[in-house]
Amino acid sequence: MQPSELPALAAAAQLTVHRDTGLNVGYLTFNLNHARYRDPEVRLAFALAINRAQLVQLALDGAGTVAHYPLPPSFLGYPAQPDVIPHDPARAREILARHTAAFATPVRLHVMNAPRQYFPSPERAASFVRADLEAAGLKVEIVSRDFASHLHDLRNFDFDTAIIGWVGDNGDSDNFLSVFFGSWSADKGSATNYANYRNPEMDQLLLAGRRANVPTQRAKIYEDALALWRRDLPLIPLVHGDNIVVARRELADFKIQKIGDLRLGPVRWVP
Repeated sequence: MQPSELPALAAAAQLTVHRDTGLNVGYLTFNLNHARYRDPEVRLAFALAINRAQLVQLALDGAGTVAHYPLPPSFLGYPAQPDVIPHDPARAREILARHTAAFATPVRLHVMNAPRQYFPSPERAASFVRADLEAAGLKVEIVSRDFASHLHDLRNFDFDTAIIGWVGDNGDSDNFLSVFFGSWSADKGSATNYANYRNPEMDQLLLAGRRANVPTQRAKIYEDALALWRRDLPLIPLVHGDNIVVARRELADFKIQKIGDLRLGPVRWVP
């Protein structure tokens, strides 16, 4: 189901649309093995170039929210006053003009062709990202693969830049931040830290977060980890996709799950 179908589905008398914010993030990752992405200023330029609010409206048909951080807003450590990256294409062009030699060849933007909760139409999302980056002065080629091949390439660092995402397993901040930024998550062949971002300071914070058992302490640790991410930008959060389930009206006691699971144990059929 695509979000564009929701108005018609919601209007159908025999159906109920269940909808809630999802515990997920769709993002753009860099391959930091490539020299042209090693300067954080370049990565900032990409972030400034992408109109994430427009991406939510046009690529997700409004079925989501802008992602300002690499984990959902309700999670432990999410700053009370977020350091939001603005949409500033003029500044992006200014930065990239200082790096023209590094981008003499096009940016290859890898994307899967299978819908995901955070990108119901990934290729459509990639086309909007390409347009924004080209408006900032880059040349961009989209490389579309089936989902298994896409993951294989990312896990083996065989890509340039890529669109991908993550759906949380358990509602804990570590389940996002260690997956994205832990050095132990950057082993070639099984990586989830697709950027191959390795920072001992980040590792220390993530390990401290695992050891801490006082929520206020853990919150401060993860807020510090997010400040490191904001400085280094190995990936750019783009969107949080909504959880959407459409069911017959006769299905009673159904509750949508934050992590996207379908739990039918308590469900009753009421004719």
